[in-house]
Amino acid sequence: KVMETRSIEIASKYNTKLYVGKSLEIKKEGTMVGIETTNFESMPIKNLVVQDKNCLLELDLKKGQTLSKMFEILSTAGQKVQGAMVQEKNYFSCIVEEKNKKNIEKSLKNAKINYSFKNYGTKITLVGSGFQTHLLALRNIFSALEDKGVKLKSLSISETAVVVLIEEKHAKTAAEVLSQRLGL
Repeated sequence: KVMETRSIEIASKYNTKLYVGKSLEIKKEGTMVGIETTNFESMPIKNLVVQDKNCLLELDLKKGQTLSKMFEILSTAGQKVQGAMVQEKNYFSCIVEEKNKKNIEKSLKNAKINYSFKNYGTKITLVGSGFQTHLLALRNIFSALEDKGVKLKSLSISETAVVVLIEEKHAKTAAEVLSQRLGL
């Protein structure tokens, strides 16, 4: 069996189990490399960032209007984009900072793109790893918020981050319960 050297280095560095063998065999004959105690579902989330004064920007792209043009507009307005989501081929939403709202509006009007800002609130970003493949980590995050009655206005999940937009009045409660529940 041949392994990429870098994969073995990474597994060793982060004390991660690494299976060497054929994944499609019914009888799993192979070698497990690494320590036995790593459990990704309980792996600590590395960071929690709370940022007030955000809102959800929704765009309705018409024929001829493209995502590349929309990102150009947001870039020109000096905007960072988080929680981006595309539904179907003409609907796009993302979390943006309220302070950039006027610049974004001006650029979108000039490009004749239909838009709306809504769901003003606080953005919470949890940084870690394995969110898309290890769903128990997500269960821990959302059960902590649900237990305190915190409702999500927007949600985005990637392999390394979970980004939520919540009402500002719940920001302190959400930050405290997540910090406590996740050991931050």
